[in-house]
Amino acid sequence: MELYRVNSLGGIFQPGRAIPLHVRNRITDLFAEGRAYSEISHEMKINISTVKRVIVQYANTGSFSPNMSSGRKRSICTNEIIQFIEYLKFCRPSMYAEEIRREIIALGVINIPAVTTINDVIRNQLGLSYKKIQTVPAESQRDDIKQKTVEFIVIMSNMDPARLHFFDESSVVRTSGNRCYGHSVPGKPAYEIQRYASNATFTVNLLHGMFGVDHYNILQGASNQLEMIHFLDECLQQRDIYDNPKINRGDTIVMDNCGMHHGRLATEMLNDLSHMYGIRFIYQPPYSPDFNTCEFCFRSLKCQLRKNFDFTEHYTELAISFALDNITPEFSHRVFRHCGYLL
Repeated sequence: MELYRVNSLGGIFQPGRAIPLHVRNRITDLFAEGRAYSEISHEMKINISTVKRVIVQYANTGSFSPNMSSGRKRSICTNEIIQFIEYLKFCRPSMYAEEIRREIIALGVINIPAVTTINDVIRNQLGLSYKKIQTVPAESQRDDIKQKTVEFIVIMSNMDPARLHFFDESSVVRTSGNRCYGHSVPGKPAYEIQRYASNATFTVNLLHGMFGVDHYNILQGASNQLEMIHFLDECLQQRDIYDNPKINRGDTIVMDNCGMHHGRLATEMLNDLSHMYGIRFIYQPPYSPDFNTCEFCFRSLKCQLRKNFDFTEHYTELAISFALDNITPEFSHRVFRHCGYLL
């Protein structure tokens, strides 16, 4: 079975196969007409590096035929092996080339590709890039959790995103301003005097909506059920610059499944707030932090603390406030769209 792929320009090619002779001939004809490399690349839908290589080869050898490799013969991956490598990487992105090679050996293949060949297939033929893995908890794959996720999506799909507000807490340690990456001489570790080693902790309570931050407060130390209820009561009394309530009757506040949110005291007081202000509290499905827009606000917050480490060192609470005040409506719209609440 032949394996074809599409490059970034929309051109169709066969991994591991040389460009046909008539295509090479056409490339050199266009170059002889005075066309630039980039023009030839876009017209033929071939990468510009390949265009240059064909022209240089013709100029040096006068031949259209692809260069024949010399020296040690490299192991070759068939189309079936390439597809198998792609399948393994799709199922388990963290698989090493050596582990993939062992899986190929277990198939009983005669010509076993080398580890370097497998790495070459991954990088150049499959076009996969190396990146940080986003882990998924095994518990999130349970049938009951999946059912709760589907039910949550159905509920949210029938809601007006302008009437959604997301609540969450996050701890902020003074050492959040310390940077984790730097430069040094090759082969030598990078050392830096830690700017501050205090483990003083703050808790940020945040209510976020489609048009920005609705309300926040900063606590010394950890939060608890009373602090959470007090914060939500404050949120429901907030008014905008036109003296209109930020949280209106019929709005919905979404929060995660933290144990503190389900305590007996918290449940009773949330019910009281719901009846008093005419709002609805719902919980996002377990193991689904990306459904809560506050998570992305907290990521932006931590990034700002690291950028302004001098300010963070001496005025941590002011640095937190400055970062949250810079969460714009444009940023909030992008976050809502990323989470699936806006099209």
